Amino acid sequence: MFPLKVFGQVDNTLNKRTFRECIDGIIKSFPDEDVFESLIHFLTTSVERSFEERRRGDARKRWMTMIDAAAQTGGAQLDPVYRAVYHVLNKDAEEHGRGKVLSSAVSMLENNDDPNQLHRGETVLRYVSSTIDDIPYVLGKVLYRDMKTISWTAVDSGKPIHVPKVSTHAGVTLWNTNRREEGGDDPHKPVFITHEISFFQGVAKALSQAIQFVDIRRKTLRVAESAVSWILRRSPNVQNVNVYLVEPGVKTSDGLVLRRMMTLAHNGVSQHYTSPPRLDRRDNLFRTTCSNV
Repeated sequence: MFPLKVFGQVDNTLNKRTFRECIDGIIKSFPDEDVFESLIHFLTTSVERSFEERRRGDARKRWMTMIDAAAQTGGAQLDPVYRAVYHVLNKDAEEHGRGKVLSSAVSMLENNDDPNQLHRGETVLRYVSSTIDDIPYVLGKVLYRDMKTISWTAVDSGKPIHVPKVSTHAGVTLWNTNRREEGGDDPHKPVFITHEISFFQGVAKALSQAIQFVDIRRKTLRVAESAVSWILRRSPNVQNVNVYLVEPGVKTSDGLVLRRMMTLAHNGVSQHYTSPPRLDRRDNLFRTTCSNV
């Protein structure tokens, strides 16, 4: 404890005179000059680390908005969301990962509709997306309830789980059988540090919110399809109906745009667009020209 009365007088603001008195008091309190040098080094590195953390945090917040933007502008499709997730992960690995190459995948909880596999559990985890290098090994693979995997523990607990040594963990399924032989980082060193794990959890949360947003849009379209089908059955003069969704434009300057999601005909034929056409306000979609009045 430093023998300085001025420390008790310091509030949230610190003027130059008070700061100088504090520093002088600290210097006099240390009998050894090297101790003070160590303190200065600690304070300097702390300031540098804090600046780096703020810069890293600002960049990650900016990248994470890409996931939400992909959900809002993706035409009720999940593929743009998955691409945004992997873009964010790869971007962060390039900037802050010290040369890491990430392998990541997304699995969805589904009902087990395979009559030949019902004995393995009512629900399954199906891999619906992955990083490019893992697509041949992971995409479409299924995890059943009777498989001893850490994924089911995470699902049941509702909490993220960090596995330090993936290659040797019994609860991790490596679909690429050559992965263990390919090597990687030193298994005795921590692969991910705290701020990276927190970032991955943030990406997972952003992905979850994006999936919920897309799911609501899809349910809205199903309701609209049922309503339009009812109208078509009772209105023989209506030949076909186009259903649009309103979305933000890809660019801020675009404003709102229309996405044609489906076309329903009077004969019961419907067409759903997996890549919905984007109609800008300047396209004047509903403009008509009358040559005679």
